[in-house]
Amino acid sequence: MHCGKLIFLVMLSLSDIASAHQSSSHDQHVVFQNSAADRGYYHSQGTVVAPSELEIADGKFPVERQRFLSPSNCLRLHWKSAPGGDWQMKLNMATRYGRRFDLSGDTLSLWCFSEEALTPENGPRVFVQDAAGAGVPTIPLLAHHGPLPAGRWVQVRLPFAKFAGQYQGTDDNKFNSRQLASVTFIQGLDDGEEHTLFIDDVSVLDAAADETVQLALYSAAFAGAAVVFRHGPIRRAAPVALLAGVGVVAVYALAARLLPDVL
Repeated sequence: MHCGKLIFLVMLSLSDIASAHQSSSHDQHVVFQNSAADRGYYHSQGTVVAPSELEIADGKFPVERQRFLSPSNCLRLHWKSAPGGDWQMKLNMATRYGRRFDLSGDTLSLWCFSEEALTPENGPRVFVQDAAGAGVPTIPLLAHHGPLPAGRWVQVRLPFAKFAGQYQGTDDNKFNSRQLASVTFIQGLDDGEEHTLFIDDVSVLDAAADETVQLALYSAAFAGAAVVFRHGPIRRAAPVALLAGVGVVAVYALAARLLPDVL
């Protein structure tokens, strides 16, 4: 059988499999990927108490369209923390068909971009809460990552076990990460300075998944895509199958870095 025809049949089969499993895989990991609205993200709420300042769009998390990790937008957190003030920006889990899906993973992952270097002290704090209302004490967003470098997207991982307090227990008041309902960014150090943090591809991942292995998967997947994309009939089938097979939300940006000539 001709090589091109064989690739065509394989990719069509992968596309069928992907169509059946893509939604469930997405629901088990993704907290935020993109916003349908241009101004404010629907599944969010922002509040501020003067003299602190917080950018809010119609009561929601502002959406950034000019800079993002994966198309076509991300979230923009712009604040100034002042003594005596307070601010909070809550990112809620979206529901599908009126119900929530159990998440799979033990680590909260966020991709962050700051035009200026951001220290853990100057960054926001983070609070997580489950569907039953149980939460854990807040921790600095960058506490386990260290300073955020300026001018590039960086993955920040927060293992749920790093949040002090009751976690994954059987009692009603213990936080259950599988039922994560919201991620809230909270005022940290009262430094009186303006800061902007761009946030994209918020998800729940398995910390055991080695990043090197993930990058190899991205590279292999998109190397294959470089071949099949040249065959017109499967231009649409290939991306769906690859995305489901790799199972990540940051695949676009990582692939662009790994295979710039392809994308």
